[in-house]
Amino acid sequence: MRKILLLISLFFLALSSQAQRGFVLGVQGGGQGCWMINRSDMDAAITDYKYLLTGGYGGMFKFGYNWWPNFGLHSGIVYSSQGQRNSFVDSTTGMTHIDRRSISYIKIPVLLHISSAPDAPVAVVIEAGPQFSLLQTAGFTRDKADIDVGIDPKL
Repeated sequence: MRKILLLISLFFLALSSQAQRGFVLGVQGGGQGCWMINRSDMDAAITDYKYLLTGGYGGMFKFGYNWWPNFGLHSGIVYSSQGQRNSFVDSTTGMTHIDRRSISYIKIPVLLHISSAPDAPVAVVIEAGPQFSLLQTAGFTRDKADIDVGIDPKL
């Protein structure tokens, strides 16, 4: 319930006026659907392997400069939590297990900001550019029990 309230609050915080010249500051946030698919999981000799719907969340402190009301350069600091859940049936015991991979990042995007008609009540905003990501945490659980896979995410 707390996560839902946080996501709703972050959604309303993300609403801001993008049609301005000069320096801009903002806060954005929201939920995200996460998929971490790899061939070794799908090829493994595991029966009834299923990817489960996995959600994540992210939040961003944003700053930038607009040279014109509809053109500028923006950046920020993003925290992102994501991962993947899956279920499978153990062929030796017949038990169903749920695995979860979880990762979190600090990301720094450099975005070209373009928006349509700054004086219109509704505008289309496009931001595109490279993003630098720093892995913060990585974990693996099976049936909610932590499993050490012997990998240091900070390497």
